[in-house]
Amino acid sequence: LDGYDALPAVLPRVQVLHRAVSAARKQEQALRPLLRAHGYYEAVNLAFVSEEDLQAVHVTDRPERTRAVALKNPIGAELALLRSTLLPALLRGASWNQRHGVAGLRQFEIGRIFLEQTGADLPEERRQLLVFSVPDPAKTFWKRSEAQVAFFELKHLLLAAGAALRQPLRVVTATPETIAPYLHPGIAGGVVGGANDTTVGEIGVLHADVERHWE
Repeated sequence: LDGYDALPAVLPRVQVLHRAVSAARKQEQALRPLLRAHGYYEAVNLAFVSEEDLQAVHVTDRPERTRAVALKNPIGAELALLRSTLLPALLRGASWNQRHGVAGLRQFEIGRIFLEQTGADLPEERRQLLVFSVPDPAKTFWKRSEAQVAFFELKHLLLAAGAALRQPLRVVTATPETIAPYLHPGIAGGVVGGANDTTVGEIGVLHADVERHWE
């Protein structure tokens, strides 16, 4: 019998597969360090919400914004739906932090949302970015309300994100039909980009009713 010392020393053959990185993934890779550099912390939340969560952010008032997918066998009522927006979980986290004395909060989340498709077995999946800011009153030096400070802070971040993506972004006036139901109608706008000014998002201050629910 030969021992291990008689076996030749060779390196194992390993096959390395190089997967192409999608354009969307490259955008995420560019945005994450930019957001962190501006003082935002990334949040990772469960992909489930409740009917109450969606009602609290008023998306149930707009059927085209709901399209929530109900689970057949949910763990509980609070996890009965696949999320159609990232907003409820971030608001819940912000509410918890403020109740525990955290003054000022900057968070973002990049994750999947799920939208029901009529006649299809599977929901439509989209990647969504949501950025959330609560200014610290002690560090607000402008002679403006905290809501206005947050809006202009996010607008500055938006311009920086457009530069990082090499896709200039700008804020346009939102109409009553297009404004997000969870945003203040007087401090909100749409976000457009590209040669054709394609709508890519929205920016604004939370609606007072939504803010009160999560206090």
